[in-house]
Amino acid sequence: MFFVDIGCFHPTKYNNIDVYCKKGYRGINIDIDRIKIKRFNWVSRGGVNIAKEVSSQKGEKKYWTNGFYSLINTLDEVVDLGITKFL
Repeated sequence: MFFVDIGCFHPTKYNNIDVYCKKGYRGINIDIDRIKIKRFNWVSRGGVNIAKEVSSQKGEKKYWTNGFYSLINTLDEVVDLGITKFL
């Protein structure tokens, strides 16, 4: 089996990727946060891990987050989620 996880966050927390990998599934994990992708690379089980935004618009984007290893990252600057900085 094959999967694509967009906004993958963490290989074991709040995610089924660990379960899928233990069953032999392989796939692609995508997250805008490079720190999260580094974590996936550290525990990689043969999947492809990509640190990139997913958007219907071309070009570089700013993204907003509310801190280190945040549950909330967005490309939408008008979303009011208590986000305090952009990267």
